[in-house]
Amino acid sequence: MSANVAKVIDIKDAAQHYNEWVSITAQAYSSRTMGEITLVNLGAAYPNQLLTIVLKEGAKDIKGLDGKTITVKGKVIEFKGKPEVEATDEFKLKL
Repeated sequence: MSANVAKVIDIKDAAQHYNEWVSITAQAYSSRTMGEITLVNLGAAYPNQLLTIVLKEGAKDIKGLDGKTITVKGKVIEFKGKPEVEATDEFKLKL
């Protein structure tokens, strides 16, 4: 699938969709800013999260996501054995 056509998947299935463009809607349980990035854990709090959203560049300053249901669109990658989606602008997130 291309970046313009994201496959809607359940967060529980994120690890089966590495290197695919997806759209996932789930609750944000926790977040943490680390220098130039903000990590948002979906599906459960760290370290049991089902997906981590990495907010960079223009998206890293988005605040108040904890407890909200959000939709993220992007390519699923693997980081330390867990699925992750990078978002560089607020248009990849829908609150």
